[in-house]
Amino acid sequence: MKSSTKDSIRTMFRWIHPTKRRYYIASPIQDLFGDWALVVCWGGLDSHLGGTRTVWAASVSEIERQIAAISRRRQRHGYVEAPARPLS
Repeated sequence: MKSSTKDSIRTMFRWIHPTKRRYYIASPIQDLFGDWALVVCWGGLDSHLGGTRTVWAASVSEIERQIAAISRRRQRHGYVEAPARPLS
């Protein structure tokens, strides 16, 4: 990921735990004032249970560091990165 502009950052990162049927999603967003946040969601693929958390960041590079840390943690726990599904 590049850290220069909003257009250079991916809009969604997904991890799936195939055995436990769990998911974890991280979506970087920029609000109307230019502030950055990382919205993370998790839950079960076969249930409506889960949660959401918003973590504010000072810059795109901080968002990138948070996503890298999440990716390492998810992989240690048996998750695999999945491609983001298209909206249509």
